[in-house]
Amino acid sequence: MFQKIMRVSFLLALLGAMPACQTLNVIDTVTGMADTEKSGKKSGMPAAAGVGGILVADFVVAQKLVLDAQISFAQAFNLNDQAKLLQAEKQALSSGSIDKTKLQKTQSVSENAQKAIEEKMAKKASMDSSSKGKYARGLVSLTGAMGMTKKLSNDAKDFASASGVGALTSLFSADAAVYVATGMPGYLVNLASATKSALSFGKMMDIKLPKNADSLL
Repeated sequence: MFQKIMRVSFLLALLGAMPACQTLNVIDTVTGMADTEKSGKKSGMPAAAGVGGILVADFVVAQKLVLDAQISFAQAFNLNDQAKLLQAEKQALSSGSIDKTKLQKTQSVSENAQKAIEEKMAKKASMDSSSKGKYARGLVSLTGAMGMTKKLSNDAKDFASASGVGALTSLFSADAAVYVATGMPGYLVNLASATKSALSFGKMMDIKLPKNADSLL
């Protein structure tokens, strides 16, 4: 119960900091997550399956926020091809079941895009007011993803300590939960590094930072 209250409180705070279009995306994902959790209880899934389903669902929400951020950054730096690839991956996470293969592909595309974005940052690419606006929107999504991913580490530990995984639901496969749980430590480190770099660049370029940016720098 406490975990659910904390999750709802965090999401409400996150939604308040987001533009309307991003808010709707998160609401859609969270609604689906809630439906999945309810169906799990009705079917009497093992404890690990329930935790695993929540873990994957929350991770998908966080990953979509990362993709939103990277899309905004790519658009700010005129990396249009990267932006299209990222948008396609975000759409893929919004349809069909989630398994290890889908998550791996999304993260591969995300990592490649991040390299291109960081190259632009390293070159201190010039930005007009429109580009700075896109970049600022990206920072809101990225800091939201960072905050949510930090909270996911506890779910990952709970899943690792539970037993009797089995099939989670029709939406989330067991291998997806194992993939998220085992990869969480490294994922969190990489995301923290990317977030810090993005905020530092934004500060250098006199771009408005999210309210919680100081705690992440």
